[in-house]
Amino acid sequence: MGDKIVGLELLNYGVTPVSEHLWVHALRNGFAVVVQCDQEPLPRGSLNAIEARWKRPRRLYSSKQSYSWRALARCLPTLSNSDRINPSEEAAPHIVVTGEKGLVAEILRYAYASGDGGMPGFVALLIDKTDNCLSRMAQITHDRLSDGIQQQLAQIEDYIRELDLTTDLCALCQNMVGLHELNLKALSEHLEGLSKIKAANEAASREATVEPFREKIEAMVARFDDQRLRGGGITWPSKRARVRRFLEAYVASYGRLPSGPTHVKSDTDSFNWDLGIINFAEA
Repeated sequence: MGDKIVGLELLNYGVTPVSEHLWVHALRNGFAVVVQCDQEPLPRGSLNAIEARWKRPRRLYSSKQSYSWRALARCLPTLSNSDRINPSEEAAPHIVVTGEKGLVAEILRYAYASGDGGMPGFVALLIDKTDNCLSRMAQITHDRLSDGIQQQLAQIEDYIRELDLTTDLCALCQNMVGLHELNLKALSEHLEGLSKIKAANEAASREATVEPFREKIEAMVARFDDQRLRGGGITWPSKRARVRRFLEAYVASYGRLPSGPTHVKSDTDSFNWDLGIINFAEA
């Protein structure tokens, strides 16, 4: 294994004319990721200590495992943002990759451009592919992760996580859709149908659990204001509606109603609210 396994370059991208060069060095046990940022030539005498820091190569990551493009892709989003330029998906098409090619190089571009320690779901899904399935993916994408392909893969990744399925897209396509070739559109539509069935079954099960407690829940929420809240052009559910939602979720989870002081807050990130401690012993 040579000194330089793979290199990534982000050239003069962004507001300031700065180029970033990242490469991988072989170690005795594993590999290291090194980065160097170059600014345009500065006037003589203006290179202060901070600017000089950008000139020096810095090791940002070291791994004791042998180099593979998968290991590199997994570590790239973990690199410190303070040591990188424009870590965002918009920068991905501007990154030049050497040492790897095709869809693998495209995956590395998006992994490197992932900021804040996060990796897009479609990238993580591709890293988990077998070589055979990745080869099929390369054929249907022409080695380019277009916006449409990214959206399809992101949806499939969400369905796979929700339904707890294998991440092998080729196996899913063959076992569920009955196709030997990889068809992302057909697979996404099939998984969407399974997701809707799962949601309907869960809703029916939840309703069956909550129904025996319905009368008691209505009695417990009757003391709360039922006036909907308005502000900033948005209408929010009333306090009574929010407490009702909490009690229904509580019964669905525990099979009983709360008693005594209980922390009442939303059970979803889509509408986040917190009503604090409510004493249900007073109901």
